Amino acid sequence: MRTPVPPTIASNPLAGRDHAADGSKGGKARGGRPPKLDDARFALIITSLKSGATRRSACEYAQVLPGSLAYLMHNNSTAKLAVLQAEAHAEHRAILKVVGSDDPRWSA
Repeated sequence: MRTPVPPTIASNPLAGRDHAADGSKGGKARGGRPPKLDDARFALIITSLKSGATRRSACEYAQVLPGSLAYLMHNNSTAKLAVLQAEAHAEHRAILKVVGSDDPRWSA
């Protein structure tokens, strides 16, 4: 239940306004459409990146905008680390495949 607001605060519509998404100081989470980039789609992106896809194609495969992934990587260091490790994994696999090839042209 909401507590009554004193008349001095109620007269100024901007006073006491708090848009904190965590609910601190009585603020409410921002409304709007929920993000498409959930855990299942993020796992799909990581799997695609490990197989050698680019960030853009991995996002298109997971039906997420590349900007959403960039935003997540900017704000979440764990997600950023996961993406960078997946890309490093794909690069490592590609290098091993080229170096381990029997064809000398690939090794050159």
